[in-house]
Amino acid sequence: TREYSATRPEESWELDQLLLQYCIEANSILEGKGMHYPRLAFQIEEGGGHHESAWSWRLKGALEYLLKPWWDLEEN
Repeated sequence: TREYSATRPEESWELDQLLLQYCIEANSILEGKGMHYPRLAFQIEEGGGHHESAWSWRLKGALEYLLKPWWDLEEN
């Protein structure tokens, strides 16, 4: 929710909200095209920004997901 502001000395609530809205819209478009979990994972982190410390705790899960064979991503 702080995609822009977390990496800048100045806050920009409006830009943070615009970027968040773009991400929400992109997720909705993909879901509308039939892509759902586990092939699509969308997470909003309150206060999270676009920098290493904000996503370091998610790296292990992201790598496991990205490196998993495609046949293991089938929905049950």
